[in-house]
Amino acid sequence: MSIINTPGARRRAKALLLCVAAFALGVLGVSVISASRRAAPVQRKIGYDFSPSLNAEWSGPKIGERLDLRRFVGPDGKPIADSVDGDILMLATIDPDCGASWVARDELRDVSNHIAPAEVPYLLVSVTNSRPSGDFFKYAESVVKGAPAFLWASKEVSPPESLVMMVVPSHLLVKRDGTILRKWPGTRQSQRLRFRMVNQIVADTIEIANK
Repeated sequence: MSIINTPGARRRAKALLLCVAAFALGVLGVSVISASRRAAPVQRKIGYDFSPSLNAEWSGPKIGERLDLRRFVGPDGKPIADSVDGDILMLATIDPDCGASWVARDELRDVSNHIAPAEVPYLLVSVTNSRPSGDFFKYAESVVKGAPAFLWASKEVSPPESLVMMVVPSHLLVKRDGTILRKWPGTRQSQRLRFRMVNQIVADTIEIANK
């Protein structure tokens, strides 16, 4: 079964430009972000404030929107619902052609490992992949070993434009019906900032999972 997602060239080029631009902005923002945290409470120093980017054009779908998870299928052709259990799911967006996905694989792996005790499945997904499906799934395995991976495979229904334009990689916490509970867009080139992002994503996820 062929599972290849090929959005229009112009839309894909714009999405990848956003990937590069957003990642590059992280370099310029490191000193500003670091300075703004010096006066923050100790609890916030180990976390990361995603709020400034939550309404950006590249921040993805809004919290409360619902994604059609039936359109994402794994290497066996099964949709997410038939492949994993759990009332809430963590989706991490990746793309083999976006270098940020590879650079930030430590962040993705750490989030995956630390939310596992909360029994929140960690899934790698893509709506911008243009490579053969087999190549994508091999790439996904190299990013986070053992994490189930899924591609948007519907030819009848295009993925939401907001999801296509979301900076890669990003994290989305969703209910099993696809309703978005929380989102954490983007990553940073600074390993120290990625570590803080992991802390924030994990803390927020565990808080929601324990409700």
